[in-house]
Amino acid sequence: MNTQNHKMSGYDPSWSAEEQAQWWVVQMDLYGDDVELHACFEDWIAQDIVHSVAYHQNDSLWEDMAFAITPSPTPTVQLNDQQKYDGRMPVARASKRTGRWIGAGLIACMVVLTVWLMPQLRLFGADYANMSNEVERLVLEDKTVVFLDSQSAIDVRYHPDRREIDLLSGRAFFEVTPNKTRPFIVHAAETQARALGTAYGVRLEDEVVQVKVREGLVGVSRDQGDELVRLQAGQGVRLGGQNDHVEKTILPQTDFGWLTGQLTAENLRVPDLLTALERYIPGRVVLIGQAVREKTMSGRFDTKNAAQAIDDVALLLNLNVVRVTPYLTILK
Repeated sequence: MNTQNHKMSGYDPSWSAEEQAQWWVVQMDLYGDDVELHACFEDWIAQDIVHSVAYHQNDSLWEDMAFAITPSPTPTVQLNDQQKYDGRMPVARASKRTGRWIGAGLIACMVVLTVWLMPQLRLFGADYANMSNEVERLVLEDKTVVFLDSQSAIDVRYHPDRREIDLLSGRAFFEVTPNKTRPFIVHAAETQARALGTAYGVRLEDEVVQVKVREGLVGVSRDQGDELVRLQAGQGVRLGGQNDHVEKTILPQTDFGWLTGQLTAENLRVPDLLTALERYIPGRVVLIGQAVREKTMSGRFDTKNAAQAIDDVALLLNLNVVRVTPYLTILK
């Protein structure tokens, strides 16, 4: 794709398909008549059917939300001479456009609720699912302690010779009870993390798996494959996604802050920060405006009061907060 057009300067091909689609929605709305930019857009659409689906979904959502937050104009009433004389005031009737705004607003809410509820529905069949907005503490039958993050779910499968956990969604931290004859293995996507008497966290998001060790040792491998890397305390690894590679990383001391309700951001992109905070509120957070999407933020945020944290982010970025319903927060 040709990225020489000056309007493509903010584009990052490493973004997810969803983020790219949101960027294109804004660009085509602002500069859709730019021939060179439109050619880039057509090239992007042709690359993958996922691009086309993501673009049309986001384009419809933005249009609906624009209707939903646009106030209806106050009708202007013109009096004829007879009405001025006898004091009769004509009744202002709702226009068809006003009706469309109301309908579009309802559609926007339904779309957002659907997008938000679909991941929730996947949690219902799990052995343990945390539907609350706080971290939940569990104790398994072998006395292993699990801290299950908000909007996260696991299945537990204990066998005589091994203990297996399937991380279905979100993030969990395990304080494993040692047992040399029954290894403790966490599966996420096509990755497994085998504990060697330890405390460690596993996160699954968009088919990307992150393993982070606080204590002890953890062997990380593909399912049914040889060990790829062995992590010790203070190390982590990320597998899957577009930049799939196995490389140990050194973890900051604040990396496990989520266990106590603290989210620490260090030069984190604003959309990623809002996505992290969104986990701890009901509903979705939508960020409108391309310029702010390129900014990064650093700081410590209280996930136990995530709504206030989102307001603080908006204040720092000089954004307006519009809460259409308790389940839809728009920053613009």
